[in-house]
Amino acid sequence: MRPRRKTGLGMLAIGNEVAEGRVANENGRWLARRLGPALTVTARDDAAEVISALRYLNRCRTVIVSGGLGPTADDLTRDFVCRWIRCGLATHAPTLGKITRKMRRLGRPTPNNMAQALYPAAARPLANRTGGAVGFRCVRNGTAYYFLPGVPSEFQEMVEAHVRAGPGNAARIYRFWGIPESTVDSILQNRLPASLKTRYGIYPSVQGVQVILRHPASALRMRFDRVVRAHLGKWLVSESSRTPEKILVDVMSKRRLKLAAAESCSAGMFCATMAGVPGASRVLLGGLCAYDNRIKMSELGVAAKTLIRHGAVSVESAREMASGVLRKFKSDVAVAITGIAGPAGGTPDKPVGTVHFGFAFARRTGVRPTLRTEKAFFTGGRQAIREKSVYCAIWKLVNLLSVPGR
Repeated sequence: MRPRRKTGLGMLAIGNEVAEGRVANENGRWLARRLGPALTVTARDDAAEVISALRYLNRCRTVIVSGGLGPTADDLTRDFVCRWIRCGLATHAPTLGKITRKMRRLGRPTPNNMAQALYPAAARPLANRTGGAVGFRCVRNGTAYYFLPGVPSEFQEMVEAHVRAGPGNAARIYRFWGIPESTVDSILQNRLPASLKTRYGIYPSVQGVQVILRHPASALRMRFDRVVRAHLGKWLVSESSRTPEKILVDVMSKRRLKLAAAESCSAGMFCATMAGVPGASRVLLGGLCAYDNRIKMSELGVAAKTLIRHGAVSVESAREMASGVLRKFKSDVAVAITGIAGPAGGTPDKPVGTVHFGFAFARRTGVRPTLRTEKAFFTGGRQAIREKSVYCAIWKLVNLLSVPGR
């Protein structure tokens, strides 16, 4: 009897809270969007359940396992795997050193923290740059198993860093800004051949519209790409799985540029979003929350006559806010955001959702003209309008700074 050919991706989420439905399997959701559909199984913190699930998933080419590598008594995945592949535990010295240094700083070292540096001796350790527990990889009967922490930020970073799912799970990502998902889908459906019309997914969010093309043959992928560039190129802002803020940090870091922000309706959300990216300190100098007009005048140099004549939500105010914060922080790049997030405050001329942006650039950036403005209108509630304003500013900066290969 010929052995069954292994195909596709498997995912095992370990943990009582996930298996019993008390916590959603966010890692599985993210993984499906990142690498495509996966045969997904959950298991409680029980050796028999976990080993049975691992054997069941041996039909897949690649299996990604999350959970059970933490410091508490119910984090038993490494022990279960040792029993399954019949080996003892080994210590990953770099992880142990990192944990030891951290515990000394905190002044409360405990033995269970040190367990996060252990991995099955017959497996290959996988470094965890964002958290404490070391991951590991082993191969059983032709299937590659990756065991990763269940913390979503650690899981996602380690998938990106270590997992090679093979061509069967390759995905192409396109990000669009300034166009509704329905329009993107209508254009694709009208222009694509039948063989491609069901091979992509559309995912709208405050970051824009993301289209993911699932592992087609090379010729079909090229055809999809031609349709996107010919009919949606105007709105295409990225072909990367990185977040918009990560893209901007990478762009500005490469060019050694510094960023400052003046925020009114977003009230610090732009700076907070940028600061969420590791390495943002290489780029972000700071920001000023100029919510009140008196702060706009005293801290940013916005003229009183500008506010009287045009109002705080205007092209003129956005321009003066941007030039003011560029001057104040001595940055290379500055952005200003001023708008009406609602639910009150709108007028017939300036309805809720109206947002003005100012962008100022030092001469060394090469951006001309050095002072620009843009007006946008966003739908949704107060929070959605503020978040969309932030991502509009980020994508505009990415575009203006002319990123090669974005």
